[in-house]
Amino acid sequence: MVAGKLGTAGSSATDLVFEERNVSYRYPVPNWQKDDEAKSLFNVNLLGLKRTDSSARIAVEARDYQTRNPQPGELREAITERLRPLFDDLDLKDDTGGTLAGQPALKFTFRGNASAKLGTRVYLGEAYGLAYKGIGYLFFAAAPEAEVSLLAADLDDLRDRMTLLDRRDKWQETTTPTKLLIGQDADYRLTDGDGWWKKLPDPTIEDPKADTVYDADFKSKAKKWDVPPRARVAVLLLDPAGDDPVATLRTYLAEQYDKLYEMKNWTEIKDPPLGDSPNAGEQRGIDVVRYKVSGPDAKTTKLVVLSAIKMNAQNAGGTKPVVVGVHAACPMDYQIYWEKRLLQLASSLRSGG
Repeated sequence: MVAGKLGTAGSSATDLVFEERNVSYRYPVPNWQKDDEAKSLFNVNLLGLKRTDSSARIAVEARDYQTRNPQPGELREAITERLRPLFDDLDLKDDTGGTLAGQPALKFTFRGNASAKLGTRVYLGEAYGLAYKGIGYLFFAAAPEAEVSLLAADLDDLRDRMTLLDRRDKWQETTTPTKLLIGQDADYRLTDGDGWWKKLPDPTIEDPKADTVYDADFKSKAKKWDVPPRARVAVLLLDPAGDDPVATLRTYLAEQYDKLYEMKNWTEIKDPPLGDSPNAGEQRGIDVVRYKVSGPDAKTTKLVVLSAIKMNAQNAGGTKPVVVGVHAACPMDYQIYWEKRLLQLASSLRSGG
């Protein structure tokens, strides 16, 4: 837990000041009192309040990400992980126009059947996420459906009572270094913007046409998994079949998916990609195409991201034209974690020459 102090320079004598988290909270609040149970229920480290005439509660969290700002997906995941234990059938929806501590913020609305901890009633609420100078701030507000008007009347004021301080004026985000993934039998490059991708020693275990294969486990400060969401990227070397290298790759993979997994359905994804970009940032590269690939077992449905280029590869007989194709994939259930990252990696494909 993070301890708060009463008033320091620039704040009133009764404000709660959290120096380590660069934030203060204007206190006391009419009709609201401190509530350690709210902190415990929402698993937060800064503050919990409960309305004196209602079961409405708010809770505030601040996590130090040290050298970088958390990405939107990380904030959303942190919010989700705190709400799931409290509400069965949690319905969390993205909203717009959110503010927190006077700053634009992510906003979510939610509805759920409360667990026994909250008295097994239907609850409504809002949650907010803000990244500022290396700290991720979360704000939760929830009330039983019959009492939500009492919460709504105070909600703007409750959020605006948060004030960001100037204790981190010299803080600067540290750029994540990129790493090159280099071809073996062809001179191509991919850019790993996270430093997560680990090369498998034998690429042919994945595919007889694979030149290199990499696995990565998703990493998050917001959540710990027994088995982290994993993605795989294989770079294939194929004989050209026509003028379109992506079509060559797509045709080959469709045959492999059908033969190995009985997955015949390839549906192109046109919606905006989900998740966060790599920690090193987003850089535009070559065009990519995304598919939802499915078969008779819905549990095996995959997100597949493809890119390809034509180039010359050196072999014992000299040089010959090849299609270098990136096949990046993960289970469809992991789309929220991996889609933007796979897009970025696939689009970074280029010749090394």
